[in-house]
Amino acid sequence: YVDKKESKSTLRTTGNLGSRNTLYSTSLGKAILATYSKSEINRYMEQVNLLPRTKNTIVNREDLLEDLNRIRQRGYSISDEENEEGIYCIAAPICNSTGKSISALCISSLKMKVDNERTEVHKEFVIKAALEISRKLGYAKESLY
Repeated sequence: YVDKKESKSTLRTTGNLGSRNTLYSTSLGKAILATYSKSEINRYMEQVNLLPRTKNTIVNREDLLEDLNRIRQRGYSISDEENEEGIYCIAAPICNSTGKSISALCISSLKMKVDNERTEVHKEFVIKAALEISRKLGYAKESLY
């Protein structure tokens, strides 16, 4: 995590600056993974053990591959309490001029605050902001996936 804007609410998510997390259990990581080629994903899967971080963590290779396909289709990733209990996140990749994902942007929320309207607003914001940042880095495509 390289930057974070805190909520004004007294209840906040974690995500400590400078910390690292797994790709397969976070919305940020899955947003990046979904940009990988099949060979890059296979290489990643060979190097990582899909261990549960919560009861919702995807720990089956085929399920993760299906989730990555859904991410590509809808244009954003979700972590629904997959990395941390009580936390719901939506993310999109940030791509450079060659189309390579170099980072991701996400909105994290407490699961108890999530509803369809808020999710819709957050997903639109995340996709638009990630695409805008990517374009500033020279990315020329219409969508991030």
